[in-house]
This record gives sequence, C-alpha cells and structure tokens, in this order.
Amino acid sequence: MADLAVLRTAKQALDEGLLNPEDYDFIKKAFLRAQQIKAGLDAGFIKEEDFVQARDSFLHSLDFALVGGSSAQPVYVQTQSIPGSPKAAPAQAMPPPAPVAPRAAAAPQRNPTPSRDAAAAAPAPAAPAAAAPAAAAPAAVPRISTAAPGAGTVPIPTDLPTSARGARSSSVASNKTSMSGISVNDQCVAIFNHIKTKSAYKWVTFKVNDAGNEVVVDQLGAADSSYEQFINILPENNCRYGVYDYAYLNADTNQTVNKLVFVHWASDTATTKNKMMYASTKDFLKSYLDGLGAELQATDTKELAESEMRERVHQAITRK
Repeated sequence: MADLAVLRTAKQALDEGLLNPEDYDFIKKAFLRAQQIKAGLDAGFIKEEDFVQARDSFLHSLDFALVGGSSAQPVYVQTQSIPGSPKAAPAQAMPPPAPVAPRAAAAPQRNPTPSRDAAAAAPAPAAPAAAAPAAAAPAAVPRISTAAPGAGTVPIPTDLPTSARGARSSSVASNKTSMSGISVNDQCVAIFNHIKTKSAYKWVTFKVNDAGNEVVVDQLGAADSSYEQFINILPENNCRYGVYDYAYLNADTNQTVNKLVFVHWASDTATTKNKMMYASTKDFLKSYLDGLGAELQATDTKELAESEMRERVHQAITRK
C-alpha cells in the first residue's frame, strides 16, 4: 500500500484546500497510468529500462525531484498529454533546455561611447525602459502588510540546547522521517521550546531545505515584532510553517492569555510539489512541538488576517 502514498497525500492536500480539483484530477490520472505501467512490468510485458523511463516521466510530470536514485544523468523522455492535465507535456525526448543567449538587440542599450548623433536620440528609448518595471510589478499574491521585508527579525541562535523534545515528541525517534521522507532539525524544536518557556521571541518560521529532506528554521521574530511583520516574512509563491505567540485578550474577564498558534502557509501560487510536500509533513512536524494551542491554515492573504488567528485562538479557548 506504500504505492498509494502520493495519491493519499494529494487527497489530503485537496481536503485541506491546498490543491484545487483540477490539480488533484491530474495527479490521480497520472497515478493510475503509473500503476498500469507497473502492472505491465510485473507481467513481463514491459522491459525494466522502459519502466524506469516511464516512472521518471511520471515523477517529472508532478514536478517531483528524483530522490534516492542513481548518480547518472536523469532521463528526459517524451510524455503523452493526460486528459484534463493542467500542465503541458514535453513534445519530444530531449535534454533540459540550454540557457537562452542574450538578445543582440540588448547590446545598443549599453552604448558606452555614443556618437554625437546618437546622443541626441538617447532620451527617446528611455520611455520604454522606464515602463519595464511596471510589467513585473503585479505580485501573484498581494500583501496585506506594509512592513519592510525582514523587519522585526533577529539572528537565529545556534547555542540553544537541543536535547529536549517535549512530552509528545519523546516517542519520535530523531532519525524518523515524514511520509515524504523529510526529517525535523533539532534546532526547530530548541527554538520552539525557547519561545514556549522564555518568551524570548515572538514567532518563528520553518521551511523544507533546498535538498527537500529536512525541516529547518527559516526566520525568527524579535520579542517586540508585530503580527504584520510576521505575515510579511511569508513568501508569496511558496509554502512555510510558522509558530506565533498570540496574546488573546478575553473581553469577558479582561485577561490576556497567550497561545502558541501553528501556521501552515500554502500560497495559492506555490507549486503542486511544494503544497503536497508541506501538507504531508505538517503533522509530523507538529508531533515535535509540544504545547501548541491552535492552528491556522491559509492559502491567501485574507486568510492570514489577524482576525482569523484571533478566531482560531478564541475557538481553542472556548472549546476547553
């Protein structure tokens, strides 16, 4: 049943609103095709080398990096279009495209020694150049924060004790991984425990490292940083985990209660690969963080509003 892990992860991401139905249908059809190819191999109808190429094609169609494979150069093969697929398949077998050479037309813009005739005409092309940033200005996900990027952050300490893993996580071995093969760096647990016991920091964000095999600390918020600075640190086109120390003011008792809120940020514009990877590792990471009081999942900036976090904390308090 391990072969169903990818499909289960996709279904979980769909149920949590991290995938749209079109992406899920694409993954499901690709998975069923992969199972048919595997059955052909088991029955002896397909050669081993043909099966390896078909498997790699399937993984590349999902935008997955090949993990644990041989050190040989990956094989790029022709893939047929799957009905309803939101992605375009490659037209033919070919290696990765070579870098595009700079256009020759760009050379005159450098113009280190313009002539007197050219100098008179120089202001004319300046107008199109000034308009270039305007085309790239619209962001895929509009920010609701006006704080400067990186504002409110502090250097990540490296001398915190990493032995304590909390009551819930004591039964989780340090060499265990999530269903996506991702482990949790001890520094994540150490900083979380420092926030919980010392209140030295306001928030922390975690990310899956570039190798795609470990959750590591991404950014750390100063004790006096704001919620606006926290949401501004989240990437517009990627996913992140976060923990925010939220101070909830109870209007009935006029008392302030602090709750550690786990945040799962999966931007609508993130790749399907990243959404599935973060969705399948979320609960595994949470098993190491003993003391969470609420959870907030968001796919756009409206769902990141402070009122949404307050509502999650309110529900957690009134539910007890």
